[in-house]
Amino acid sequence: MKNFIDSLGFILEGAARLFDFAGVLSEDDLHERHDGNAINKDWKAVGADFHYSTIKASEEMNGCKKKVSAKKL
Repeated sequence: MKNFIDSLGFILEGAARLFDFAGVLSEDDLHERHDGNAINKDWKAVGADFHYSTIKASEEMNGCKKKVSAKKL
């Protein structure tokens, strides 16, 4: 079903390009936009990892949360 929905999207996009007389749906900018989105997502992931690691380092240094050893489980 997912393949059908993906295919339908491509078919509708192709049909829309037939009637795009003004050139609004041009792909000239499409690759740059996708690259920009990918870079943005990458930096958000790096930021999330950095935030998580600073929280864990703070917990380790300050003892905010006590670790539960495997023996107690």
